[in-house]
Amino acid sequence: VGTKLKDKNNNNNNNNKLTLTIIPFNTVLNACAFSAHTTQEEQKEAMAVAVSTFTLIRSFGGTVVADTLSYGNLLKCCHNLMSPSKKRTELAMKIFDQCAKNGLVGELVWQEINKSVPKSVLRQYLSPELQRMAEKSKNKRYKNKNNVAVVVGLHQLPQEWRHNVGSGQNREEAKRRKGQKKKQEPKKQQKRPAIPRGTGIIEPSYTSGKDI
Repeated sequence: VGTKLKDKNNNNNNNNKLTLTIIPFNTVLNACAFSAHTTQEEQKEAMAVAVSTFTLIRSFGGTVVADTLSYGNLLKCCHNLMSPSKKRTELAMKIFDQCAKNGLVGELVWQEINKSVPKSVLRQYLSPELQRMAEKSKNKRYKNKNNVAVVVGLHQLPQEWRHNVGSGQNREEAKRRKGQKKKQEPKKQQKRPAIPRGTGIIEPSYTSGKDI
Protein backbone atom coordinates (compact mmCIF):
# COMPACT_ATOMS: atom_id res chain seq x y z
CA VAL A 1 0.00 0.00 0.00
CA GLY A 2 2.79 2.41 0.93
CA THR A 3 4.57 1.77 -2.36
CA LYS A 4 1.36 2.42 -4.32
CA LEU A 5 0.77 5.68 -2.43
CA LYS A 6 4.33 6.75 -3.15
CA ASP A 7 3.95 6.00 -6.85
CA LYS A 8 0.60 7.80 -6.96
CA ASN A 9 2.07 10.89 -5.32
CA ASN A 10 4.99 10.90 -7.74
CA ASN A 11 2.56 10.85 -10.68
CA ASN A 12 0.21 13.53 -9.32
CA ASN A 13 0.62 17.26 -9.19
CA ASN A 14 0.95 19.05 -5.84
CA ASN A 15 -2.78 19.74 -5.57
CA ASN A 16 -3.76 16.06 -5.74
CA LYS A 17 -1.04 14.60 -3.52
CA LEU A 18 -2.06 12.62 -0.45
CA THR A 19 -0.64 13.54 2.95
CA LEU A 20 1.28 10.61 4.41
CA THR A 21 2.23 10.20 8.07
CA ILE A 22 4.41 7.73 9.95
CA ILE A 23 1.42 6.29 11.87
CA PRO A 24 0.34 3.49 9.45
CA PHE A 25 3.96 2.39 9.04
CA ASN A 26 4.42 2.19 12.82
CA THR A 27 1.22 0.15 13.01
CA VAL A 28 2.66 -2.40 10.57
CA LEU A 29 5.96 -2.58 12.50
CA ASN A 30 4.09 -3.08 15.77
CA ALA A 31 1.94 -5.83 14.24
CA CYS A 32 5.09 -7.60 13.02
CA ALA A 33 6.63 -7.40 16.50
CA PHE A 34 3.66 -9.24 17.98
CA SER A 35 3.97 -12.18 15.58
CA ALA A 36 6.32 -13.90 18.03
CA HIS A 37 3.86 -16.67 18.96
CA THR A 38 3.67 -18.06 15.45
CA THR A 39 5.65 -20.64 13.48
CA GLN A 40 9.31 -20.06 12.67
CA GLU A 41 8.48 -19.48 9.01
CA GLU A 42 5.85 -16.90 9.90
CA GLN A 43 8.32 -15.16 12.19
CA LYS A 44 10.84 -14.93 9.35
CA GLU A 45 8.15 -13.54 7.08
CA ALA A 46 7.10 -10.97 9.72
CA MET A 47 10.73 -9.88 10.15
CA ALA A 48 11.08 -9.50 6.39
CA VAL A 49 7.93 -7.35 6.30
CA ALA A 50 9.29 -5.20 9.15
CA VAL A 51 12.61 -4.61 7.41
CA SER A 52 10.94 -3.83 4.07
CA THR A 53 8.52 -1.44 5.81
CA PHE A 54 11.38 0.45 7.46
CA THR A 55 13.24 0.54 4.14
CA LEU A 56 10.12 1.98 2.52
CA ILE A 57 9.92 4.72 5.18
CA ARG A 58 13.48 5.80 4.38
CA SER A 59 12.75 5.77 0.64
CA PHE A 60 10.23 8.62 0.96
CA GLY A 61 13.12 11.06 1.29
CA GLY A 62 11.75 13.19 4.11
CA THR A 63 8.04 13.10 3.23
CA VAL A 64 7.63 10.41 5.90
CA VAL A 65 10.28 10.29 8.62
CA ALA A 66 10.93 7.47 11.08
CA ASP A 67 10.30 8.50 14.70
CA THR A 68 11.22 6.97 18.06
CA LEU A 69 8.32 4.48 17.81
CA SER A 70 9.52 3.32 14.39
CA TYR A 71 12.96 2.47 15.77
CA GLY A 72 11.51 1.02 18.97
CA ASN A 73 9.09 -1.26 17.12
CA LEU A 74 11.80 -2.42 14.72
CA LEU A 75 14.07 -3.29 17.66
CA LYS A 76 11.15 -5.12 19.26
CA CYS A 77 10.90 -7.14 16.04
CA CYS A 78 14.56 -8.07 16.40
CA HIS A 79 14.03 -9.26 19.97
CA ASN A 80 10.74 -11.09 19.38
CA LEU A 81 11.34 -12.61 15.95
CA MET A 82 15.08 -13.46 15.93
CA SER A 83 16.90 -15.92 18.13
CA PRO A 84 19.90 -14.60 20.12
CA SER A 85 22.80 -14.61 17.67
CA LYS A 86 25.60 -12.53 16.24
CA LYS A 87 23.31 -11.62 13.33
CA ARG A 88 20.61 -10.26 15.67
CA THR A 89 23.18 -8.30 17.69
CA GLU A 90 24.70 -6.71 14.58
CA LEU A 91 21.31 -5.78 13.12
CA ALA A 92 20.00 -4.37 16.41
CA MET A 93 23.15 -2.31 17.01
CA LYS A 94 23.00 -0.95 13.45
CA ILE A 95 19.41 0.17 14.04
CA PHE A 96 20.27 1.67 17.42
CA ASP A 97 23.29 3.51 16.04
CA GLN A 98 21.14 5.20 13.37
CA CYS A 99 18.49 6.00 15.97
CA ALA A 100 21.05 7.61 18.32
CA LYS A 101 22.47 9.70 15.47
CA ASN A 102 18.96 10.98 14.76
CA GLY A 103 18.39 11.85 18.42
CA LEU A 104 15.43 9.48 18.77
CA VAL A 105 16.44 7.20 21.66
CA GLY A 106 13.31 7.10 23.80
CA GLU A 107 12.05 4.73 26.49
CA LEU A 108 10.93 2.01 24.07
CA VAL A 109 14.15 2.13 22.02
CA TRP A 110 16.37 1.93 25.11
CA GLN A 111 14.30 -0.93 26.54
CA GLU A 112 14.34 -3.01 23.35
CA ILE A 113 18.05 -2.56 22.60
CA ASN A 114 18.83 -3.74 26.14
CA LYS A 115 16.71 -6.82 25.51
CA SER A 116 18.09 -7.49 22.02
CA VAL A 117 21.86 -7.43 22.55
CA PRO A 118 24.23 -8.64 25.26
CA LYS A 119 24.89 -6.02 27.93
CA SER A 120 28.64 -6.33 27.31
CA VAL A 121 28.17 -5.25 23.67
CA LEU A 122 25.99 -2.32 24.66
CA ARG A 123 28.47 -1.14 27.30
CA GLN A 124 31.21 -0.99 24.66
CA TYR A 125 29.04 1.36 22.59
CA LEU A 126 28.84 3.86 25.46
CA SER A 127 31.37 6.58 26.19
CA PRO A 128 34.21 5.70 28.62
CA GLU A 129 32.45 7.66 31.37
CA LEU A 130 29.19 5.78 30.86
CA GLN A 131 31.09 2.52 30.56
CA ARG A 132 32.50 3.04 34.04
CA MET A 133 29.03 3.92 35.29
CA ALA A 134 27.63 0.78 33.67
CA GLU A 135 30.35 -1.37 35.23
CA LYS A 136 29.48 -0.01 38.67
CA SER A 137 25.80 -0.71 38.05
CA LYS A 138 26.30 -4.43 37.43
CA ASN A 139 25.41 -5.13 41.04
CA LYS A 140 22.90 -2.27 41.28
CA ARG A 141 21.01 -3.30 38.11
CA TYR A 142 19.28 -0.27 36.69
CA LYS A 143 15.68 -0.98 35.72
CA ASN A 144 13.28 1.09 33.67
CA LYS A 145 9.62 1.75 34.49
CA ASN A 146 8.67 -1.63 32.97
CA ASN A 147 11.13 -3.38 35.29
CA VAL A 148 13.47 -4.25 32.41
CA ALA A 149 17.17 -4.31 33.34
CA VAL A 150 19.21 -1.68 31.44
CA VAL A 151 22.94 -0.93 31.57
CA VAL A 152 22.32 2.70 32.62
CA GLY A 153 19.23 4.86 33.06
CA LEU A 154 17.74 6.53 29.99
CA HIS A 155 18.24 9.99 31.55
CA GLN A 156 22.00 9.28 31.80
CA LEU A 157 22.42 8.85 28.06
CA PRO A 158 23.86 11.75 26.02
CA GLN A 159 21.30 14.47 25.28
CA GLU A 160 22.13 14.35 21.56
CA TRP A 161 20.83 10.76 21.50
CA ARG A 162 17.45 11.88 22.85
CA HIS A 163 16.87 15.48 21.75
CA ASN A 164 14.38 14.69 18.93
CA VAL A 165 12.14 12.39 20.96
CA GLY A 166 8.61 13.82 21.02
CA SER A 167 9.18 16.09 18.02
CA GLY A 168 8.36 15.82 14.35
CA GLN A 169 5.33 14.22 12.74
CA ASN A 170 3.98 12.62 15.92
CA ARG A 171 3.73 16.02 17.58
CA GLU A 172 2.02 17.48 14.50
CA GLU A 173 -0.34 14.50 14.38
CA ALA A 174 -1.21 14.96 18.05
CA LYS A 175 -2.03 18.63 17.39
CA ARG A 176 -4.19 17.65 14.42
CA ARG A 177 -6.14 15.10 16.47
CA LYS A 178 -6.60 17.59 19.29
CA GLY A 179 -8.00 20.10 16.82
CA GLN A 180 -10.40 17.54 15.38
CA LYS A 181 -11.58 16.60 18.87
CA LYS A 182 -12.37 20.23 19.66
CA LYS A 183 -14.37 20.54 16.45
CA GLN A 184 -16.35 17.40 17.26
CA GLU A 185 -17.25 18.49 20.80
CA PRO A 186 -20.87 19.77 20.88
CA LYS A 187 -21.21 23.40 21.70
CA LYS A 188 -22.87 24.16 25.02
CA GLN A 189 -26.21 25.84 24.51
CA GLN A 190 -26.44 29.15 26.22
CA LYS A 191 -29.45 29.54 28.49
CA ARG A 192 -31.79 32.34 27.55
CA PRO A 193 -32.39 34.84 30.33
CA ALA A 194 -35.69 34.23 32.09
CA ILE A 195 -38.37 36.88 31.69
CA PRO A 196 -39.37 38.27 35.11
CA ARG A 197 -42.91 37.61 36.17
CA GLY A 198 -45.30 40.40 35.60
CA THR A 199 -43.44 41.65 32.58
CA GLY A 200 -45.68 41.87 29.55
CA ILE A 201 -44.72 41.87 25.92
CA ILE A 202 -46.76 44.54 24.21
CA GLU A 203 -47.65 43.99 20.61
CA PRO A 204 -49.39 46.79 18.73
CA SER A 205 -53.07 46.01 18.34
CA TYR A 206 -52.95 46.89 14.66
CA THR A 207 -50.58 43.92 14.11
CA SER A 208 -52.53 41.14 15.78
CA GLY A 209 -55.72 42.70 16.73
CA LYS A 210 -55.11 42.21 20.45
CA ASP A 211 -52.71 43.11 23.21
CA ILE A 212 -50.50 40.45 24.87
